[in-house]
Amino acid sequence: SYCCREDRSFFATMPPSRATASSRTTTKTAFNTPDKAKTRFLCAESRRRFRSLRRSKKRRKTVTSVALLSRISAEEMRAHLHDSKDLWSTTLHQTLLCNCIEGEDDESDCAFHFQYMPMRNRIEVPRMLCEARKCKYALELVGFVPWGSDVKTTTPYGKTPTLKNYDKTKTKDLAHEKPIARYLASKLQLFGRDEDERAKIDEVYEQHWSTLRNNGLTHQGENFDMDQLLAITDREIDETPRFQDMRRVNSFSPSQRSLASLRVFDEILLQNQSMYLVGDALSLCDIALFETAYELFREESADFDIGERFNLKYLERFLAHIEDEHPTLREYMKSARRVPRYKRPGYVYINEQVKYWTSFYAT
Repeated sequence: SYCCREDRSFFATMPPSRATASSRTTTKTAFNTPDKAKTRFLCAESRRRFRSLRRSKKRRKTVTSVALLSRISAEEMRAHLHDSKDLWSTTLHQTLLCNCIEGEDDESDCAFHFQYMPMRNRIEVPRMLCEARKCKYALELVGFVPWGSDVKTTTPYGKTPTLKNYDKTKTKDLAHEKPIARYLASKLQLFGRDEDERAKIDEVYEQHWSTLRNNGLTHQGENFDMDQLLAITDREIDETPRFQDMRRVNSFSPSQRSLASLRVFDEILLQNQSMYLVGDALSLCDIALFETAYELFREESADFDIGERFNLKYLERFLAHIEDEHPTLREYMKSARRVPRYKRPGYVYINEQVKYWTSFYAT
């Protein structure tokens, strides 16, 4: 059963008396011919090829296949997360279809298939790139419990997020937020008009990643911390230098480092004068900054005018401009399909509706 085409053609050239015998007799006779060394080699090579093919098929199936999971609606997702209380207790492993027609579209209609835990963090910018173009995509939500027991070992590096089957050959997945974001920006025409513009977009995106995103770790880190920023004193504001004048190792407070990091983008918007960070059209770096600015201006600091307090008028105008000119992004930021925020260190999900009514009755 291991014999390949070359083996059969070899046996076909044998004398009729041997070729017409049974396969077992033919094989046994062949090993007694003067060419028995060639026969042994051909059979061994056939077995080697068979085992190699079987291994490759098994590996391809376990690494790159897109599992057909049950679907979950945006409302069901939010209910599960609030019932779970925190990220560590989440047990769901289901697919959320976004920008799809209910009852008509399925995973095969989606242009992209993401895999991530039920949180915003490293999947939010890739999702917003798709939302900016109203692109159909599937989000495979993996709760913390099934992630550690079933899913982690199937990802390229044991980390999330993952863009499944990104080359449409069912042989490759793409891991890590920045490669995924750059790939999507290129595919969706959100990465500049030419190489020069693309290089500048990448530069600003990297500045955002290394400061406001703390190199992808969290929004509460060494270079940027929203809670610390909102607690800054008037004296700290007055004594905060430009980011460009700060040494990498310095004695400034987390509040001052956060403010200096934000002011970089206010300066870029002032210089460009188009209400975009680079050029005159929406791009990857705009979407990355919009995600951070929206959380800061619209979700964290609703009690006062942050643009006036920190003198970030261009950043405030930028936020309003994106909301006005790109309604698909504005709609997504308020939609139920957006994963709820959580508070560290317990990663406890925030119920915005409960928060709203609590603050309403408090006033």
